[in-house]
Amino acid sequence: MTDLTPAPETAAPAFGTWQRWSEGKPVNPKLTYRWRVPERLILGLRMRPEWSEKMHFCGMGHAANEWWPPFSHWNGYIRSIPDGTEWREAKDGEDEILWEGLDLLPCPFTGKPPRVEFKGRWIGAPCYQAESLSIHAWMVSSYGWTDAVRLQKTWNTRPALPPAPEMK
Repeated sequence: MTDLTPAPETAAPAFGTWQRWSEGKPVNPKLTYRWRVPERLILGLRMRPEWSEKMHFCGMGHAANEWWPPFSHWNGYIRSIPDGTEWREAKDGEDEILWEGLDLLPCPFTGKPPRVEFKGRWIGAPCYQAESLSIHAWMVSSYGWTDAVRLQKTWNTRPALPPAPEMK
């Protein structure tokens, strides 16, 4: 059984400091936490997603109920999360998914980074179980990318600008 209360000699990590799940668990289930898993192959590209979610109160079957991340896996006997998962308290307004490893140029019209969303393999699937990616920036939206390498290459391909007219 996993106890989410820290040992008396264990202090909570400093705000904004990443901590491995295996070394300590969040102590306040009412807060929103930022999560990230180790780099893995997602849709053909090695990425490390980072996202924000609150803890869920989960039934443990044969043991007392506990607070776990919503992406935890229950096999009917034990609850688990991917090895190497890290967490920290989320800052206010920190709710977008960051896709480390997916290097995209900023929007050519606004200069802001594009927003990347995912569709999971099942309802409620975590972002590291993505089945497709979508990209959104200003007037551009493109859905259903099942190959992250092609998405990155296509988005980062910009047409050559015509030469400026000569001034006389």
